[in-house]
Amino acid sequence: MSWEKYMIYFIRSYNKYIKIGRSYDPSIRCKTLQTGSPVKLKVKAVLPGDSKTEKALHEMFSHIHYQGEWFRYTDELKFFMRAIQENPEINNISDLQKIALKMRLVAKAKRLGSNHKLYKRLARYISLT
Repeated sequence: MSWEKYMIYFIRSYNKYIKIGRSYDPSIRCKTLQTGSPVKLKVKAVLPGDSKTEKALHEMFSHIHYQGEWFRYTDELKFFMRAIQENPEINNISDLQKIALKMRLVAKAKRLGSNHKLYKRLARYISLT
């Protein structure tokens, strides 16, 4: 990792919250936060970014905002972090958001089962079949 670049981090607390922040070294930031936290913290995803990227992410997830830089851990945020993890070459948050949405739809379709009528509609939409 380059020390000249900030990284946007997603740190999960195991009481169902995610901190979206910016640091040169997210693992050190996590350790610093851990000293004041009664629950286990873990870096779940990172991507290159600056203050504009961080602000855009805070705005994107404002509907699940909890306090400060902490957000509620929802499926939307879970799949966004998974999109980052599985696509490290993609840094555009709009592209990551589209990938995360498709992942959520795939998961929903699989939970419904292939005989469900909504599954067939989702499958056509996301090209599962």
